[in-house]
Amino acid sequence: EAIELRADGRIRDAVPLFSRAARLLPDSAGAHRDLAAVLTDAPDATPDEKRLALDHARTALRLLETRSPSDRVSRAVVLDTLATAHFANGDAAGAVKTLKEALSLPVAAQNRQAMEERLAVYEAAAGPPR
Repeated sequence: EAIELRADGRIRDAVPLFSRAARLLPDSAGAHRDLAAVLTDAPDATPDEKRLALDHARTALRLLETRSPSDRVSRAVVLDTLATAHFANGDAAGAVKTLKEALSLPVAAQNRQAMEERLAVYEAAAGPPR
């Protein structure tokens, strides 16, 4: 149901369901990634929700590295979510670094294009490299 709500653009209605899933499945990288993604999708996300998204994306990455370190495709997806969470929290440089790491991994062509478009936005916001 949460996935359907998100797909229908009912982000606010989906947040509690994804949050519940992350609570019920604390060892699931996917549950934490999904919660982070839906929180960063919310156009009216509060600063606390944006920080929570970053925390859950980091948790998803840690769990994935611990449980499935060779799953490079899932790692790319989680890193993409983490980059979005960095950007939502005002860390464009962190978003650039993280998304570049994601793009160095196997990514489906349609996802790669969307990620490259986001990378251009993040790089513009980050300004010239130091």
